[in-house]
Amino acid sequence: MKTKQKKTVWTGQKTGRENNVQNLLGYQEISEMSGFAIQTLRQWKSSKNIPEPDFIIERVPIWKEATIKRWFTLRKQLTNRRNHPRKRAKAERASDHDVQDTDQDE
Repeated sequence: MKTKQKKTVWTGQKTGRENNVQNLLGYQEISEMSGFAIQTLRQWKSSKNIPEPDFIIERVPIWKEATIKRWFTLRKQLTNRRNHPRKRAKAERASDHDVQDTDQDE
């Protein structure tokens, strides 16, 4: 007589066992987290604009969640530097100057 094994179903609740296992992410999960298209992520991997995968399993790149979170943080910091208020003000002054030059030409 066989006993039925209980089927484990993911309920979204943490059981405590997850602490021993790191969350691993593929293109699909990173895409869902970031909003970037999977094709964009693949292109970035080819041009090394995304960290090297932590693992490659059957030719599929896999990243640790911590690796991707560090990358997001770094991307955000770089983006914020580009949008720094002083840089924006300087760009606005330059564009205002260009507008004034064209007004004088007329």
